Amino acid sequence: MDMNIKSFVATVEVVTPGFESVVACMPKMVVPTGGGWLVRSTDSGPFLALRFDFLKHEAERDFFTITAGSGIYVGSRLGVSRNGYLGFYTPGDVADPLKVEWVGAAGSGRFIWRDHRGYRVGAADEQETRRWGGRHTAAEDLLPPIHRYLCVESGTPLEFQANVLSITTI
Repeated sequence: MDMNIKSFVATVEVVTPGFESVVACMPKMVVPTGGGWLVRSTDSGPFLALRFDFLKHEAERDFFTITAGSGIYVGSRLGVSRNGYLGFYTPGDVADPLKVEWVGAAGSGRFIWRDHRGYRVGAADEQETRRWGGRHTAAEDLLPPIHRYLCVESGTPLEFQANVLSITTI
């Protein structure tokens, strides 16, 4: 990405083979006004726009404050839950920035996403029925895991693609 770009708004795709999808927002079930979880989606839209506000560049990584740029959570800040899941919160409830490590050709928009500790964002490998606390049968335990939620504590590390909608330069 051009180092003169300080902020941008983009939709984000997962480009890791076998996990191709778009980053979307799933409403939190317990407290719908409290934010939404970031998930991988194969739906055709509407797409979630994220606003990346540049903070600094350090050790080959750019640090950003990231907020929802579209949808019902506009202005809510992206943070990491105590269990490692990415979700939107009231801006004052999130203190730590997220990191972007650009990969591939300059300006390609491909990146590795990390939390403030440097842990990679990945696809959590949990059964969806367990995640939502729903009832499930023993037979469902035999199904392959669903890798829908974005998480830094577990799962398969992912690579992302930012599709820039607008930019702010110096």
